[in-house]
Amino acid sequence: MDKNDDRKLDILISLSSKKLLMSLTIIPNLCVDNNAQILILYRDGKRSDVTTHSEFNCKGRFSMFLNRPYSQEITLEKLLEKEIDTIRLYTVSDTYDFELSKEDSFLIKQVLNCLYQKSKE
Repeated sequence: MDKNDDRKLDILISLSSKKLLMSLTIIPNLCVDNNAQILILYRDGKRSDVTTHSEFNCKGRFSMFLNRPYSQEITLEKLLEKEIDTIRLYTVSDTYDFELSKEDSFLIKQVLNCLYQKSKE
């Protein structure tokens, strides 16, 4: 992932009990409010506005459930089809943009598609 000053973005995508989760963590850590906003900008100019499912934390962690009935279904559809250009995260103190390479964006799309198919089994 691209750096933002000296900050990096760690992306973890997981599937547990049919819940598809994407966790984003800013490193070094910053404080994140509950209901903090995540803006995902796609290469085709579209966007997804998402509210984190995380509680207030100072670990730099944003989390979002992506599949039904857990929410964010519209975002999931876009993530399965589109390439991410930038992820914008709103912390307690500032806003951070992380630009993704085409390779990173493609990898995220592949992993999400694979786990999404598994979640339907």
